Amino acid sequence: MSDSELHAQKQLFIKGFKIDREKIKKRFNTKKGDPAYARILFTITDWVPREAYLYIGVGIEQDESFSSVFVLDDGYDREALEKMSMPQCHKELLEAREYLTAGVWPLWE
Repeated sequence: MSDSELHAQKQLFIKGFKIDREKIKKRFNTKKGDPAYARILFTITDWVPREAYLYIGVGIEQDESFSSVFVLDDGYDREALEKMSMPQCHKELLEAREYLTAGVWPLWE
């Protein structure tokens, strides 16, 4: 079996910072389905420079909802990603931490 066939059978995990709906909700008093949330999400993603992350992924939460994640690393071994320290962060990511939460999530594909 080739590496690509093997990886196709495994779950890819992403490590980084999710844009945290609860933190945004608390700060801006947004509600579920509120178009203001989308504007805030786009403002955050536009403000963080592209070189600050590998890509923006969609992480699957424990309740099976989805979160946008600034991905700093990824891999097939969740435990290894959880144990490793967070990669060096760009200053805009650090400044936006009021609205972000660090972690590891399965990547929605």
